[in-house]
Amino acid sequence: MTAEKAGPVVQVVDSDEQNIVRFGLVLQAVICGVVLCKRWRRKQALGRTWMRRPDLIEKLILSDEQQELLSEFVAEQKTRSANG
Repeated sequence: MTAEKAGPVVQVVDSDEQNIVRFGLVLQAVICGVVLCKRWRRKQALGRTWMRRPDLIEKLILSDEQQELLSEFVAEQKTRSANG
């Protein structure tokens, strides 16, 4: 039996800075997901109200964001109904 020569030993040490960066990226992804989820919920709420009680939507003064969300919802509904 011959002894094989091992390569250099590499020790991986995570520094605090690397851990902070990793945590920051994970936290950023979570926050982004929460923001998108809240936006989706607002769009669904406006859309359901538009479908069930259009009279209420007509009486509301919608913000630019709310109008955009409602427009997206209506467009999605039209696409769904056109596709079957």
